Amino acid sequence: MTKLITNQPKVYEGNRGNFYNESFHIIKKLFDENDLQLADKIQIQSSHKFDRRNANVRGTCFPTRFSSDNETRHITISPSLNGENVENTIIALGVLAHEMVHTIEDCNNHGKLFKDNAEKIGLRGVPTSIGAILEGDKASVEFNNYIVTNVINALGCLPEKALLSLKSGKGSRTKKVICGACGHRNSATGQKLIEWSGNGAMGCNNCGEWSDNFEVFFDGATMPSTMLTDVQYEYCE
Repeated sequence: MTKLITNQPKVYEGNRGNFYNESFHIIKKLFDENDLQLADKIQIQSSHKFDRRNANVRGTCFPTRFSSDNETRHITISPSLNGENVENTIIALGVLAHEMVHTIEDCNNHGKLFKDNAEKIGLRGVPTSIGAILEGDKASVEFNNYIVTNVINALGCLPEKALLSLKSGKGSRTKKVICGACGHRNSATGQKLIEWSGNGAMGCNNCGEWSDNFEVFFDGATMPSTMLTDVQYEYCE
């Protein structure tokens, strides 16, 4: 992809929820320009999906029947989406735009009407994952340029480190944790790893060293390992 801007813009100073909500009002103008009527009440948050059918769900739009007032469409965008640069921000806002299309009347599914409406604003791909692409036809490039000009240049890039799910099964499954000081193999559940990574340190059962110098191995794998402090959060390169 040709660089859309020369200088890397700042990162948005608020949290992801605020970023998506501010971006929503800007992206909505694309829908207005194409005579696409969104739902009257839409609430947006960044949280891991409630849809358990697919572990790779990046966004979900819930019908009004899931709302306490039976009127609001709830959109959740996964916090595992990477941010902090232009390309990642375009992809993440493509996910938001995808979910916004679902709020249009008769677009709850991924049928022809949904796909046609998504393509009107420049999203591309198979219906279930249609979104922003970094290289494509004129309409998709125009979507990217719109995001850069009107969102990224105005607000900045998608903020914060991505929040990752544990890399294996249920959180109770035992993980191998190797002490960087003595090489002893400790073990811990996923829940304990989250607690320790949040505190930034743990103690080795062998040498008693209390630090963040531990490598975590998931499901008995020997490679790759993850540093304790990166179990839950890590930067996207």
